[in-house]
Amino acid sequence: THDICLFARPEDAALAADGCINEGRISARLGLVGLPEIAEVIAVSQWILLAEETGVRLHLAQISCAKTLELVQQARARGVRLTCDVAIHHLLATDEATDHFDSRFHLRPPLRTERDRCALLAGVNDGSIDAICSQHTPHEEAAIKVPFAESMPGIAGIETLLPLLLTLVEAGELQLDKALVALTYGPAAVLGMACGVLEQGAAADMVVFSRHSEKSFSASGCMTRGVNNPWLDRELVDPVMATLVDGRLVYQA
Repeated sequence: THDICLFARPEDAALAADGCINEGRISARLGLVGLPEIAEVIAVSQWILLAEETGVRLHLAQISCAKTLELVQQARARGVRLTCDVAIHHLLATDEATDHFDSRFHLRPPLRTERDRCALLAGVNDGSIDAICSQHTPHEEAAIKVPFAESMPGIAGIETLLPLLLTLVEAGELQLDKALVALTYGPAAVLGMACGVLEQGAAADMVVFSRHSEKSFSASGCMTRGVNNPWLDRELVDPVMATLVDGRLVYQA
C-alpha cells in the first residue's frame, strides 16, 4: 500500500541448520557442519515468487552464490521489482580462506566457491548487483578466539570497505565506475533516497580519495572496537583524503 521496500537476507532455516561453513570439500575435510548454497537458493526462490505475486518491492541482502544471482536476473527480466546487494568479503575471498579453521572468516552467509565469487564480481560489473555493503559486524576478541563453529560470525569491515574495493579495482576484477556506483548511487536508489550523485542542486556529500596511498590497518588505529577483521595488519590502499557532508568538511587526512 505504501510502496515500502521489503528487505530480506535469504536463508532457509531448516536447510541451514547448524551450518557454519560452505558445504563442500573444505567443510568435509575440516569436519565442520556445512551450510549448503541451496539454503539460500530455495529461500530466494520463495521470496521472488511472493514478490511476483504481490507486486511488492523486494531487496535481497548479502547474496552469496551464482545461482542466486541467476534467479535475480531471471526475475528482473520478468518485471519483478527486485534489487540485491553483496558484502565486500564475498567479492574478495572464498571458502579456501577457512581451510585452517581461521574464525576471522566465519561469515553468515558463508564464503562460497571461486565460481560464486567470480559470478558476483561479474554481477557488480554488469549492474545486476545494485549495491556493495560492508556487512559490518564487530566483535571483541573473545568472540573469535574460540573453535571455528563456536565463534561469532561476521567481520568488522566498515573501515576497510573502500580500501578492499580499490584492491579489487587494481587487480582488474572490478570496474572503478561500476564499483563506485555500487557504493553510492546504487544503495541510495534501493532506499529511494535522492542522493549519491554529483549534480547541481544536490547535497554536496562526497569523499575525496586517492588510489595510490598505502598504510597498514591496525586494530589500534581503527575507530571501531571490533577486532574481527582478517585484513588488519596488512598493507592496504589508504584512500580517504577528505570527507564532506552537505558541503561541510568533516574529515581531512
